[in-house]
Amino acid sequence: MSQILRHWYPNRPAALILGGVAVLAFGLHLVQAYAGKFEGTRLTSDRGQAGFSIGGEKYPRVATDASGYAVTSARAAHRIASHYWSVDEFVYSVAPPEDVVFVSNSAYERSMSNVYEWAEKFHSAVAENPEKSGNTEPYSASR
Repeated sequence: MSQILRHWYPNRPAALILGGVAVLAFGLHLVQAYAGKFEGTRLTSDRGQAGFSIGGEKYPRVATDASGYAVTSARAAHRIASHYWSVDEFVYSVAPPEDVVFVSNSAYERSMSNVYEWAEKFHSAVAENPEKSGNTEPYSASR
């Protein structure tokens, strides 16, 4: 008999684990059928919901969040700063690359950046200090 088992189950531990998982899954299926669908408690609140509006295509635009807080944008942004690698990629995907004036250090890392060509072409400055790059004075990058 053991020779037959060895022939059909060459890896007994894997077969036992697979059988145990199948039995456990079937048991949970039976319990759910008897007890009803599992309803967990919702861990979210009214804060942070996705109910927002961004206004129309013409300026001035008014963006309103889920709490009703409105921000008015008089014109399109032409100086865009990024301080994190994933924001670099997002900004370059939604804005003209010549409008991106600050990027993170990672934007110039050829081994990991998807936007290094744009950063090098338009000479975006590296944003090391968010408060300094947020200055409202006109920025003149060496382009």
